[in-house]
Amino acid sequence: LKLQNNNLNDADLETISTLLVQNSTLTDLDLRFNPISSQALQQIIVPNLARYQGLQRLEIRSGMGVLRQDLLHALQQAIQDNWLLQKLDIFEWDRQLEH
Repeated sequence: LKLQNNNLNDADLETISTLLVQNSTLTDLDLRFNPISSQALQQIIVPNLARYQGLQRLEIRSGMGVLRQDLLHALQQAIQDNWLLQKLDIFEWDRQLEH
């Protein structure tokens, strides 16, 4: 599902996250170039990443800059609990989380 560059915000990310938890058939989600904050990643994506049971590729890259160390650590922990996830692309400049 390609939703890139649609001016989606943090509230939209919360709605999408709720839908992802309930959906096991969506495998690719592209949310690149939407104004999604790093706080939303920490509060919405990190706690739910392991619950996205069908998702294999998630792209949220939006040029927010370099990952905060606590967010990087939290995402790495969450990735370990989601064995289906093959790619997590969050920032243009930081490929540390590509899985």
